[in-house]
Amino acid sequence: MSRILLKWIALFLVLAGFLSANVAFKARAYPEKPLYVSDSAMRYRYANMVSRGEQIPEVDKKLQAPEGLKVRSLLFLFQDKTIGLTYRIFSAFNPRVSFDLYLKWFVCIFSSLPVVAVFFVGSSVWKNRMSGLIAAAFYAVSIPSFERVIGHYLREEFALPFLFFSLYFFLGSIGHSQNRKAANAYGFFAGVFTFLALSSWHLSSFYFLVFLVGVAIVAFSRADLKPVMRPTLYVVGFAVLAGFLNEPLRTRLFLASFSAVIGYCLVVTYAASLRFRMDRRTAAGVLIPLIIVSLVLVALLSPNRGEYGHVYSLVFSKAQFLLDKPDDPGSLSRDARLLWLGPFQSPSLFSFLYGFGAIILASIYPLGVLLRRWVRRRATQSQEIILFMSLVFFLLFLFIRRLEIFAVFFIVVLIAGIYELLRGKGLFIALSLLSIIFAFEAFKATTHLRPSPITETLGRIKRPQVERPSIHDRDRTEIFRWIERFTRADAVFLARFAVSPMIVTYGQRTAVLHSIFETKHIREKVYECTSSFYRTEKELYDVCRKYGADHVLYEANQLLDNGELGDRYLTDNLKLMTDCAAFKLHFAPEGLHYFTPLFQTDYFRVFEVREKPGEQEAHYLRYSPQYDPSLFMVEEMGPSFSDSLVNVAWESIEKALGLVQQGTALAAEGGFSDAARMFNIALGLMPRLDRARLALAQCYRRIGRHDLAVAEYRKMIELDPLNVRVYIALAGNYREQNLLMRAVDVLQEGLELLPMDLNLQYRVAENYRDLGDTAEAVEYYERILEIDPSNGYARNEIERLRGIRDKFQ
Repeated sequence: MSRILLKWIALFLVLAGFLSANVAFKARAYPEKPLYVSDSAMRYRYANMVSRGEQIPEVDKKLQAPEGLKVRSLLFLFQDKTIGLTYRIFSAFNPRVSFDLYLKWFVCIFSSLPVVAVFFVGSSVWKNRMSGLIAAAFYAVSIPSFERVIGHYLREEFALPFLFFSLYFFLGSIGHSQNRKAANAYGFFAGVFTFLALSSWHLSSFYFLVFLVGVAIVAFSRADLKPVMRPTLYVVGFAVLAGFLNEPLRTRLFLASFSAVIGYCLVVTYAASLRFRMDRRTAAGVLIPLIIVSLVLVALLSPNRGEYGHVYSLVFSKAQFLLDKPDDPGSLSRDARLLWLGPFQSPSLFSFLYGFGAIILASIYPLGVLLRRWVRRRATQSQEIILFMSLVFFLLFLFIRRLEIFAVFFIVVLIAGIYELLRGKGLFIALSLLSIIFAFEAFKATTHLRPSPITETLGRIKRPQVERPSIHDRDRTEIFRWIERFTRADAVFLARFAVSPMIVTYGQRTAVLHSIFETKHIREKVYECTSSFYRTEKELYDVCRKYGADHVLYEANQLLDNGELGDRYLTDNLKLMTDCAAFKLHFAPEGLHYFTPLFQTDYFRVFEVREKPGEQEAHYLRYSPQYDPSLFMVEEMGPSFSDSLVNVAWESIEKALGLVQQGTALAAEGGFSDAARMFNIALGLMPRLDRARLALAQCYRRIGRHDLAVAEYRKMIELDPLNVRVYIALAGNYREQNLLMRAVDVLQEGLELLPMDLNLQYRVAENYRDLGDTAEAVEYYERILEIDPSNGYARNEIERLRGIRDKFQ
């Protein structure tokens, strides 16, 4: 075997290792069956429809009721169709793999392809494969390369490989400018990948805009325009083709967008320079005013300019307030408040240091050398493009955290330059330091989402912003299961925009709102509906009737969260009166005239919109501390809602939860007596905190004091008779003592109040099965099938138990 072949095999194996590592960092933390949130839930639904052979509707009446969402004209469906269709092919050969599992691995693997792209880009820019490997190594372990992928289904996961391979082929065309055929071939593939990227993700257009600005600066700073402009012709040509063929791009008038117009200006100026033999300065003198005039005309004449007002408003506001979100929401426009959330926030000091601190240090030297080369006109055109993109996207990342996915790519390409820029002893020292930084980044990647010395140290400097704690995990699975089982199939829900797509995807019901703000209409509708919770009950009712909503899904934080990420900030309602709808939904549901409470988890509440307003019968909702009027001292509030009293209540809640956490740690080490003491102190602060009392009862069970455990369970049932967890735990206590009939009695006691609860039905069936009473076990499994006809486990148990019975008869 030749040495050249061995080198290629070694190179392939190393690169495959980096790719596998990046996949592993995503996959190990990616749930097997995640509950996708917000617009990820929308995309998942459409991909799942394709996987089942269903057509994605042109107008989806399940979202944005009553008018419906224009899916095909507003959403990029290339990714969903690709995943759905490939799953259909894959499942034909391996039907045991679920769509959720396939989607997880498709996302984790495909989104890791930039590891390969950055190797080729690094090799092309620095003219050696070792630099490419350094770039791939750092990208593979960098937190921003995989953090956003975990548990999400995003367009960027699909589009980034196309964008970065387009960049590689563009730079390859520049590098092969002396070979016309090779340069044209590279340019052609740069155009193809640009076409795919633009057809996959709306943010690809923004990347394209930044890229073309960089191309213009680099191309027209050299006497010979051809090396850069040749691939630019292909890229712009394929972008125009995408603008014609892709329906969402046509709807957005991409062909009249800023990025497309800059592309036209580049092509026209280049053609004019060839026709009239202009020198560089003359051509630049034509290009600059042409771009300015064209952009002004587009800004003034484009019918879509209002659709992107939220983006312009956000950028202006961030510049105005120096990236620091103001305390007064009224100082921001509605559009800026609506977009200044989640990934559109600026990075916190914690997230900046955690994600970029080390790699920024590693990039300082090559950045300085490239800047010096650029000033002296010694940098190659490929290096100048990388320099421009890295600086611009790093600055943009400081404005919008979401853009870290671009910034990290170009920064690691800069880092890779160390191998080419240094020689001898300096190179040895630099590579040694890079090895230390790489090990540091790899350690962060392997411990991501877990406490580590790094996160603890950074937390002392500046802790990341957290939202209000919840008493339990936000029980989305339970609420969507209830919605699907106990509301009409044609029910329409008014809920927060972030959770509305989940109602459609997991609850199989219709929602008034969604979380994709691509049109001015939906942004105004979101603001109107969200604001209505902070007006009178009648005004909320009127909004429900206007949009045909017959149910409301309410969340505890709609009232309790006055932070800058909450709905009260979003709608400029930090100051509230206690006669607003949100207050009544939260603390006084028994006095509502237009809404009937139906169901509650620890965090969510479901209300039915009444046909006729008036007094209602009393409805019992299970207890949750987040809805406890006495805990939040509601009687002391008067006409104005008091956030200071809320803060006092949260201090008690946090203290109680801290004691529960300490007690849990002690119990894990076998210190059950000390743990019980902690749980009792927590119950002194919050007598109805079920997790504390459940843990206390468990401690008593572990030390053999089942009588004390029963007393605690009975106390919980007295305080909250609709708490399913208590009946299951008390039945488990009796099972430990082999008192199976007493366990059955407890579970049936719960079923008298909660006859449709599947968990209780399961436990009764299992106890009868273990008692040898096959007939009773089968009866309860049949009840489960009546509630949930698709329940395969219950059906299998019925067949198995009947088989056993027939065998002995």
